[in-house]
Amino acid sequence: MSLDFNLKGQLEHIPRQKRLLYRAVPDPMTRMEAMSKTVYQDSALPTKTKSLIALAMAVQAASAGCVLEHVTALVKQGLSRAELADACSVFLEMGGSVGAARAGQVLDLFDQLVCTS
Repeated sequence: MSLDFNLKGQLEHIPRQKRLLYRAVPDPMTRMEAMSKTVYQDSALPTKTKSLIALAMAVQAASAGCVLEHVTALVKQGLSRAELADACSVFLEMGGSVGAARAGQVLDLFDQLVCTS
């Protein structure tokens, strides 16, 4: 399974989909948001490292929406293309040719986000 990125469409749909979930299940969504805020604080691991771990899991799961959210967050955290490329080498090592394809898609997404920012 490849990651399908319709950047403009995804960026518009994710907030809408989250609002739908908040309306449908407000308590679990509020708790999940609180957990995310707690998890992504600097502690033994810096926030950027935690976000890269989350990105790796999203890439492995082939979740385009999650990949988009994590790459967007990493761009806001100041992730450089070189740092992402280094992380992509791990995707390649762990995922073989599928990892290589997904890593290329993640780099392309990063380039699109940085160029449109």
